[in-house]
Amino acid sequence: MYAGKLCFAQLMEFLPRHEFNACVRRYDGDRRLLTAAIAVAMIGLIEILQFWAPGRHARLEDFVVDALAACAGLAIAAGVGWVVGRSRQAKVS
Repeated sequence: MYAGKLCFAQLMEFLPRHEFNACVRRYDGDRRLLTAAIAVAMIGLIEILQFWAPGRHARLEDFVVDALAACAGLAIAAGVGWVVGRSRQAKVS
């Protein structure tokens, strides 16, 4: 298993966190529904590409499980974000 840093993590080392947050705000990068739709589309694309990979099989069941898992993960992340936002508001009040 790969133990080093992923490409995105390496790129983020060169971009200050406040600059990244400014880009997210500027370009409305916190669109959860759009993110879920793109994730499901990419999962579908990966399953379709398996037709051309020797020894791999594209199956509808794999797509459904992967898509549901991605949406569940995004829903959990949204819930955690909501809880964190509420706790921050409670501390300010």
